[in-house]
Amino acid sequence: MNDKEYLPLSWLSQICYCPRRAAILLNERVWVENVETAKGRAEHERVHTQRIEKRGEFLKLYEYEVVSEELGLNGKCDCIEATRADNGCIIPAVDFKVTLFPIEYKHGKVREDELEYKIQLCAEAMCLEEMLCCDISYGYIFYGETRHRMKVEFTNKIQKKVKKTFAEMHRYYR
Repeated sequence: MNDKEYLPLSWLSQICYCPRRAAILLNERVWVENVETAKGRAEHERVHTQRIEKRGEFLKLYEYEVVSEELGLNGKCDCIEATRADNGCIIPAVDFKVTLFPIEYKHGKVREDELEYKIQLCAEAMCLEEMLCCDISYGYIFYGETRHRMKVEFTNKIQKKVKKTFAEMHRYYR
């Protein structure tokens, strides 16, 4: 890679939630866990096993590593669902084209007003688009407590917010 500093994708939701906390994470690498963050970490550990589940022409890719040169970020998608599609993209796991959509796992109940989760999910899709030369128009946030997933459309407004937020993270880091 070049001299560009890559920031963790997972911290995107932190800066949206609390810029001060994100700056402390970025510059001092300080994290204090509480009951809620511990529950969320435990749920992610169950998902993050870097495996592939394949059922015919449908796949689930867990803990999929992503990077974006444009945004200067790297990280892992909790899960990516892939379905055979003639107009899709090629991924290393199968020998046919697929359409993709990322799924971000979150602790708790559905909270449609939490933009930070939508922005993180959209950033994952933007990484995948850049890496695999494909288009991803939506993804899902899966809420562990209710076992419900919420569809998130990746609008131009959310994509612009992703770019603006990562630029802000890089400023904090510098």
